[in-house]
Amino acid sequence: GFAGYVAIRLLGTERGLLVIGAVGGLVSSTAVTLASAARAKQSPSLAPQSALAVIIASTIMMLRVGVTVFVVQPSLVQPLLIPLGAMSAVGVAFLVVFAVRDRPNRSVSPELDLSNPFELSSALKFGAFFIVILLVSRWATVQLGAGGAYLTGFIAGAAEVDAITLSMADLVGSNQLSIEVASKAIVIAAASNTMVKGILAFVLGGATFGRRIVLAFSTMVAIGGVTLVLF
Repeated sequence: GFAGYVAIRLLGTERGLLVIGAVGGLVSSTAVTLASAARAKQSPSLAPQSALAVIIASTIMMLRVGVTVFVVQPSLVQPLLIPLGAMSAVGVAFLVVFAVRDRPNRSVSPELDLSNPFELSSALKFGAFFIVILLVSRWATVQLGAGGAYLTGFIAGAAEVDAITLSMADLVGSNQLSIEVASKAIVIAAASNTMVKGILAFVLGGATFGRRIVLAFSTMVAIGGVTLVLF
């Protein structure tokens, strides 16, 4: 997240939608979604291009989750490889189709309001949220078993993917949760976050902007669900 924040500050927002979407996705794909929705609402002619920024940011989010588990709990990488990889591949496919069809204007970007992840207030907020999610995850797992972990992933993922990812990794590391259940909970969290961003895009950015994102995100979530069942 800090690397993405620094890159945004160095590049500036004049680098274009796709670059900002990709780098912004390292920090917060939700922030990219909100900024792009505002841009699309303000200038409807830029809705197709703005949608691309959101799709690429959310695709980067999937990869970011993979990198996170690789660093903190490598045992989760293998079970997450297929579902996260499949969802990322769908995002890339939609990105290529829309980009080739529309020939986006790369010189116009949304203004991203991103805070430094290393700022004390940002760190404290994330730390507090992580602790809450960790406690809820442990309680739900003890009381409800695998279903509790999945429910926590769905609810927490709607707001923040990183905290639930770290929580599941911690539970695996302390032998309180199996790798299989933790990996599924992380995929559910990523899917939940993706669905919420699709709803935000449609409501805040208008139909032209939102339809493309909902189509792409619905397919990503569906593919992720299929991989959970099959693999």
